[in-house]
Amino acid sequence: MKNILPSPKTIIWALCHTLLIVLGFTFFSAGFLHGLLTEPISLSIGASLIAAGIAGIVVYVYVLSSDTLQAQVGLLEEAGLTNIFSRRSVGIRDEYDRRLARAREIDVLGFGQSSLRQDHLSDFVEWSHKANVRVLLIDPDFPSKRYSFASQRDAEEGNAKDSIARDVGSFIEEVSRLKDLNRNKFQIRLARVLPVTNVFRIDNEVFFGPYLMDQASRNAPTFLAREGGYLFQEYKEHFEKIWSSDTYSKAVVLQ
Repeated sequence: MKNILPSPKTIIWALCHTLLIVLGFTFFSAGFLHGLLTEPISLSIGASLIAAGIAGIVVYVYVLSSDTLQAQVGLLEEAGLTNIFSRRSVGIRDEYDRRLARAREIDVLGFGQSSLRQDHLSDFVEWSHKANVRVLLIDPDFPSKRYSFASQRDAEEGNAKDSIARDVGSFIEEVSRLKDLNRNKFQIRLARVLPVTNVFRIDNEVFFGPYLMDQASRNAPTFLAREGGYLFQEYKEHFEKIWSSDTYSKAVVLQ
């Protein structure tokens, strides 16, 4: 992590110019200097020292703010974070649609993905012929049908009982009915892991965000990161580890 504290040089600069201001006030107020140099000369020197000190402090504040801003920008560049949205799903649909129009790789990780199904079911066939699409839905029966992660999330969001399980079933059923879908390029697996984040990768950018208590996931804040930063790589690998493991997920055979 880059250091955002002021450098030793800028601190020395500030101290020196603070000293100039103190000396300037000394020339203003010290009677023996008035007698030694005459009062007009002493006041003139004092005013000059104060003016120089103030100018130096102004420069110091400018340099300090610039250094801090540059360090903060550097942190964002290192992470690859390019935007933050107050919500996801319908709230930023235009952000998705613009990228999906030219997508070649699409990775989705979430619970039931009802919004994705409702908004883009009619696009799935087209996606399957131009892109590799991988969708990770939550396994509604894991770790057990009675005490599943899906039912726990229903309770946290205030959903009706088995809402997410029905969303998962509807997603698989409706996708299975798409006759012209390229099933080699549009694949679904059921995740068997504790869900901690939503992931929607479109080519070299990834949308991700948390699941929060008493709040529908579509209303949670969402972050956008680009390839080249460590956030993109971390979330891409997170998805890949779940997708490629028969322990962490299981395949869905589309009829």
